[in-house]
Amino acid sequence: MLGADVLADLLVGYGSTPTLPQAPCVTVAGGPGLRFNLSEVSAATSALGPGEFIAYSIRLDLPLPTRLVTIAALSYRVRQVERTFERGRVRVLGSFGVDPHLEAPSFVYELNSAAADYADRCLRSRGTGEQLRRVVTYFCGYDLALGGVVVIGRKS
Repeated sequence: MLGADVLADLLVGYGSTPTLPQAPCVTVAGGPGLRFNLSEVSAATSALGPGEFIAYSIRLDLPLPTRLVTIAALSYRVRQVERTFERGRVRVLGSFGVDPHLEAPSFVYELNSAAADYADRCLRSRGTGEQLRRVVTYFCGYDLALGGVVVIGRKS
């Protein structure tokens, strides 16, 4: 699960709060593969009060077959989570890539941004599987090297 200090930093940076947020944050962990846990997200958004935050985390540091299935469905999953947020009147603040693990991230950046391009070019080590990573990224929209993805929202 994403550490509370990392989550607080994300909320300060993207929640437009000048200090650490005083409102509680609910976290929901998505399951591996095709287990999205959307019913938990829906229940959590219903229980949120105005100004409270919710974070949905998707773990990607999994065994390779499970990881490939999870990444293949990741775009669809993130869209479903965002729709569930919207139905619960939760505004999406951002989607973030976490490297290398959710429990101990080295860096966190907003997906589909200049920071994501920079992370890909400069922060990740190059290995023998770089071509495979690029092919999977091209077709799935997410880098195979990600350790996790977090979607954060705030109840309006």
